[in-house]
Amino acid sequence: MQPRFRDYVKHAFNARPIGMFVPPNWIGVGLFALLGLVNPGFWVMGLGEELRKSLAGQIEILQQRLEKRREARDKLVFLDAELTRLQEQVELIREQAVLSTDPEVLSDRIDQITATLGGTTQWIREQQQIYGAVEDLLAEPPALSPQLPARESQ
Repeated sequence: MQPRFRDYVKHAFNARPIGMFVPPNWIGVGLFALLGLVNPGFWVMGLGEELRKSLAGQIEILQQRLEKRREARDKLVFLDAELTRLQEQVELIREQAVLSTDPEVLSDRIDQITATLGGTTQWIREQQQIYGAVEDLLAEPPALSPQLPARESQ
């Protein structure tokens, strides 16, 4: 059977330098326990540090999510502008079709707009592959700290 990570940690924690009867890590644990009996603040201090690390990690994740939401909003603004531009081009083609007597000029203009639309469609596909669905980015992020239920007085 191959040793697991837990086995390595156990052996490393229980390692003793030559000439010592008790591993130094166990001496440290014992001292910390005794100090905690004298002043429980030592135990709380250890828990507080873990809580601080956890909250710092959560804040970093939420900041990254907010940044992605800002990027998504910027992209939506761009897409809205692109949609307006395309609608105006379609309206321009209609006006040119009414006024133009040369069907070849109108056909060339439609080909140009079709190429632009194809480029826009390709850009949207690339963005979806990179960032996923827009709805995922626009969802509300969770609160920074969970709301603790109020204690009932007894």
